[in-house]
Amino acid sequence: MNHLQLEKRAALAFALLVICASATLSCASRLPPNTPVDEVMWLDQNWSEEQRRWFHHTSQGSATIPVPYDWFVALEQPRLSLIGRPGLLVDEEHMQQMGFIPSEAGEAGSSPDYNPDRLPVGFARMKDVPISSGSTPDAPDRVGFTCAACHSGQLEYDNVSIRIDGGPSVANIGALRERTRLSLAYTRFVPFRFGRFADRVLGADAGREEKAALEESFKNTLKELKAWSDLNDPLVDDHHDSVEEGFARLDALNRIGNRVFGQDLYVHEGDNLLTRANLTPLTAPVSYPHIWTAAWFNWVQYDGSIMQPMIRNAGEALGVGARVNLLEPGEDLYRSSVAVRQVFELEQLLAGEPPLPLQSFTGLVAPKWPTRVLGEIDRSKASKGGELYERTCKKCHGPVVDSREFWQARRWTDPSSNEAQRSFLKVPNIPVAMLGTDPAQAAVLAERAIRVPEFLGFDLSSLGCGGLGEPGVRTELPFAAALGIAVERVVTRFYDDHGIPSSQRGELDGYRANCLRADPAYKARPLDGIWATAPFFHNGSVPNLYELLSPVVDRSKSFPVGNRTFDPVRVGYVIDQRRRGDTIVDTSKPGNSNEGHEFNHRKGVGVIGPGLSESERWQLVEFLKTL
Repeated sequence: MNHLQLEKRAALAFALLVICASATLSCASRLPPNTPVDEVMWLDQNWSEEQRRWFHHTSQGSATIPVPYDWFVALEQPRLSLIGRPGLLVDEEHMQQMGFIPSEAGEAGSSPDYNPDRLPVGFARMKDVPISSGSTPDAPDRVGFTCAACHSGQLEYDNVSIRIDGGPSVANIGALRERTRLSLAYTRFVPFRFGRFADRVLGADAGREEKAALEESFKNTLKELKAWSDLNDPLVDDHHDSVEEGFARLDALNRIGNRVFGQDLYVHEGDNLLTRANLTPLTAPVSYPHIWTAAWFNWVQYDGSIMQPMIRNAGEALGVGARVNLLEPGEDLYRSSVAVRQVFELEQLLAGEPPLPLQSFTGLVAPKWPTRVLGEIDRSKASKGGELYERTCKKCHGPVVDSREFWQARRWTDPSSNEAQRSFLKVPNIPVAMLGTDPAQAAVLAERAIRVPEFLGFDLSSLGCGGLGEPGVRTELPFAAALGIAVERVVTRFYDDHGIPSSQRGELDGYRANCLRADPAYKARPLDGIWATAPFFHNGSVPNLYELLSPVVDRSKSFPVGNRTFDPVRVGYVIDQRRRGDTIVDTSKPGNSNEGHEFNHRKGVGVIGPGLSESERWQLVEFLKTL
């Protein structure tokens, strides 16, 4: 390279620095700092170390990141410096700043390739799965989220990182999306960066032709990603009705709909009327739900909308990027990359053995309060709090899990309702009109409409439990029905392609029909392990248990999320310091309301019980630590 070329590249680098200093859209938003940690502890939740790590890194067939695996692990962080080089995008400290949990799974498992690049908990390498006869058989591997990406919690106290399987993630998936996009752009345009990228992907000995081919593929990928962003972003991420997700939250239902009925129906060049019609703003963010014992609920999701575990889990895999053929009529229709067998095995790991007649859960169980780190529980207060629980909480959330009353047959479904003679816990769905909490998430499935091509053959009468409408092919239908039909056909296609007999399909489906409902309600699940699930309410709008038990007027109107430092007194994350990069939850915005589920002496919508004195609130908080 001659002197003039070097000068031009240096000038370009300087220009980029100036742009980043003056236009925030050109640079990655700032991330909050990590806090020092001297010790890491995973709480005992009835899993072995090997089971835990298998859960962390087992692919469900998703390709969440929009580039090949080898590219993702070779990208540099989207920052510029005149001195030194930026670290890799996947460097542990950088991923931690976005809330992802470091993993040492590269040292575990029967294969040394279990997680060789030491990606965080919740990331897995997916071998590309052809979904049509025209698919390339040797397509590159991809990287996608596992269940653990959204369902592994962490909190920090006194320089100890406490990690919780099945707990709500505190990750900022939007930050990862933004930084991956910018890393790709920087690799393309910042001097010298593509050369370093190519050396990592191809090896330092790669020839000129190989590098030229990689560069051409890279340019085409950026062009395709930009075309999708130009269509998607104004309708979704940048729409004036969209609510910021940020740390610890995601509009999961709307994003699943946007992926399956938007992106999976998108064509790079051509008519995208259906995609445009189906993309919707992000209006219903939710805190990632904790999932211990949930395998034995009769209905799941915050709104109690889905019965069958296979539909729930395969739908989630599609929502985080499993590839599916919804565009090509014919023999390949509904073929997908969803790893149905592994999805079933993941559910079994969570579920364990049938809890009745054992009268105990044997899969993933709720974490117990770690007194060594967080301090002793005040047993005197907790005892009084237990009495309050009986009067104020039990009517909706039921008796505590380790009580004899919890296991009474009347609280479980009739075992004769399925061929395996299994019972499932009856979890009540409380109407929003009574509960008074933010209605946005409960309205998504009922109010959102989906348009699909006629050749998909969507028929409302095909769903389990008697269907959701009259027979006949529809091209416009409610989101709940559209998603239920699409996922069922993807799963059935897998069963057919792999020769799974009908006698085995019931077991894989969890011995439950594909029943759906779209009621404006939220379920009241048991509160075992509730202390480890902040922030609270389905939308994460209440920062700690003390505020949850307080009148609405005394709850925080806005608070930061992103700091993993735990408050063992109020039981939630610390909110008394706001750092650059944290997400600010503004409860005045639609989708973020912190109203409802209120104990107050006044009457009205959302008041579910009489007011609690300050001492009673502390007693209940102390009791909830024991669950």
